[in-house]
Amino acid sequence: GLAPNPALLPERAVSGDLGVAWETRVIEASVTAYYGLYENLITYEFFPPNLPRPYNVPGADVGGTESTLRFTPWRFFAAEANWTWMRTRDLREDPRYHLKALPYRPEHRGHLRLEGGPQVLRVHATLEAQSAQFASRDHRTEIPARALVHAGMTWRTGSAALPLELVFEARNLTDARVHDLAGYPLPPRAFHLSLRAHTGAGGGARTE
Repeated sequence: GLAPNPALLPERAVSGDLGVAWETRVIEASVTAYYGLYENLITYEFFPPNLPRPYNVPGADVGGTESTLRFTPWRFFAAEANWTWMRTRDLREDPRYHLKALPYRPEHRGHLRLEGGPQVLRVHATLEAQSAQFASRDHRTEIPARALVHAGMTWRTGSAALPLELVFEARNLTDARVHDLAGYPLPPRAFHLSLRAHTGAGGGARTE
């Protein structure tokens, strides 16, 4: 699904990050800021109907923040969220691309998961979202923003020697039409059912 580029050069970077975290009995939170300066950064470009092709950006920088929050006020409920903000810039002097955002790097990306119920039967719901992103360095090709909703439940049974988990998942509940890097459609609404058996000391091994 990708076209080759024998002329690719090795990617090099200098980067750093700084974070702070806070933790209590019911809340865990953290915020991390990061920045990187790249030479010959490898990225992709997609001009349909041609295949995506990797290429080098002679100079680029990438910076932003990553935030996470976990909230567990009760044993039977937990909420977890994370959000990433990322700013990218093409540092080439070419006026066609100078200071434009790099392809395939959405500025915002977030994840929210809610989980609840007794340990024997846990239900969960998940929201995954990201902002629009470009598929070409000149910003003529754009991939729209998207949000995917998933839900499911886990039923725990069996014995101490052989714990079992019956897991049901419904993915992409809204049947959103989204595509991957190469332009191929990702799965529509789908349902999955699996049985997991934990074996070995402490239930360390798992069979599905």
